[in-house]
Amino acid sequence: MVEEQLKTRGITDQRILAAFLSVPREKFVEKRYQELSYTDSALPAGYKQTISQPYVVAKMVQLLQINQDDTVLDIGTGSGYQAAILSRLAKQVISVEIVSQLATQAQKIFKELNYNNIQVNIGDGKKGYQAKAPYDGIIAAAVTDAIPLDWKKQLKINKRIVTPLKDRLGQRLVVLTKKRNGWKKENFDRVVFVPLL
Repeated sequence: MVEEQLKTRGITDQRILAAFLSVPREKFVEKRYQELSYTDSALPAGYKQTISQPYVVAKMVQLLQINQDDTVLDIGTGSGYQAAILSRLAKQVISVEIVSQLATQAQKIFKELNYNNIQVNIGDGKKGYQAKAPYDGIIAAAVTDAIPLDWKKQLKINKRIVTPLKDRLGQRLVVLTKKRNGWKKENFDRVVFVPLL
C-alpha cells in the first residue's frame, strides 16, 4: 500500500509514510471486508459511513501540514482510521462523531492499540469542539456545502482546514488557510465523500 499507492502518487512526507506503515488498517475494517484492507479504495464502515481510501487520507493529512506538538480536530471519526493516522503525527487528536455506535467502536479500537492521545466526542461535527480550541489543524472526512463558521473560529492563525467541499461539478478537496486579514483557499483533487450529518 505505502510503496504502490502512496509514494507513487506524491506522498513524500516520511512521517506520514511511517504512520501508514505503523497503523494496522484491518483493525478499522469490518470483518467481511478485511481481506480488502490494503486495497486502494474506500470501504463500508457501517451506519452508512465509509473508511476512506488510503491515498485520500494520506493526501489530506499531507496537506494539513501538522507537527508533533500540534492538537488537531478530526471531524467525522467514522471507523477511526484517519484519527489513528493523525495520532502518530500530532500531540493530540480531538475527534467528533455524530453516530454514537461508531464513536464507541473507534474508542474500543484505540484502547486495544494503546493509542492514548485520541479523544473521541459524540456530537455534531459542524460545531467543531470548542472545549479544546484553538486547533493547529482541522480535517473533515465528510463533505459540506460550505465551511462551518465554528471551524473557522476554532482554528489558529496561519493554520489549515482540509475538507471536501461541494461545488457545481461534484466534490473537491480544498485547503483553507486562516490569515490575519482573511482566508486563502486552494483547490485540489476531485473526491467522493459521504455527507456531513
